[in-house]
Amino acid sequence: MALHPGVIATKSGWVGQDEVVELVFDPRENSYEKLLSKALGDECAGALFPLNDAQAEVAKRVAAGRIRAVPKPSVREQESKYYLSRSAWRAIPMTGAQSAKVNALMDRPSEALKWLSPAQRGFAERLAKEDASKWPTALGVEFNAAWRALTAAISASK
Repeated sequence: MALHPGVIATKSGWVGQDEVVELVFDPRENSYEKLLSKALGDECAGALFPLNDAQAEVAKRVAAGRIRAVPKPSVREQESKYYLSRSAWRAIPMTGAQSAKVNALMDRPSEALKWLSPAQRGFAERLAKEDASKWPTALGVEFNAAWRALTAAISASK
């Protein structure tokens, strides 16, 4: 879902034995209804947790009994950005939207590169040639703070 227009960020977690994903999206670029329809078409929605009455109404209309809309449950958080966190690219400072898109494309690095700036792509190329474990992780770190930490680590490595 992270690759769809308007999706800004994703956050995964668990409800009981079921994996859940929270989507943050820009309603000016994509509607809740369109995203829900896509999730249903991809068969990746078994239950919905609408955030408000308007979303609950859309879910009832669009899902037409195929899934249940229930109040938002208590979610046990899963490591966010699973694929990215296991990649050398975890050291690249990214915005929330970038990390959501790149995480979804980790099996297609050439496509993932399209979401990075020239400076980020340059560091990705460097990571491919070096031991990535020496670089600090940027996941979960505010974007500018992650760049400062990376710049300091690069200076210290010279």
